[in-house]
Amino acid sequence: MSSAGSDQLSMLRRLPRAELVDRFPYITELCRGRRVVHIGFADAGYDEMQHGAGTWLHGHLDAVASGLVGIDVDPGGVERARTVGYDVHTADACDLD
Repeated sequence: MSSAGSDQLSMLRRLPRAELVDRFPYITELCRGRRVVHIGFADAGYDEMQHGAGTWLHGHLDAVASGLVGIDVDPGGVERARTVGYDVHTADACDLD
């Protein structure tokens, strides 16, 4: 008879080694020349800080993608991005409707 603890131990697996990368160069190169949908682009609560520091991922993607659409649940962040010319939409990506 096995205990719950031993059943959980049987599910353990070694993860492969992963290379640590800087997300901006890594993601922008993946998106270079491609059409991209960026879900959760607004970074609610951090958007002003990131714009000022040049660390807003959506801005970096806009510089390299052939097309970029942003989707976020934050209506304020969507409106701010739309005001400066981004193609963005308010939607909840988890809501099937």
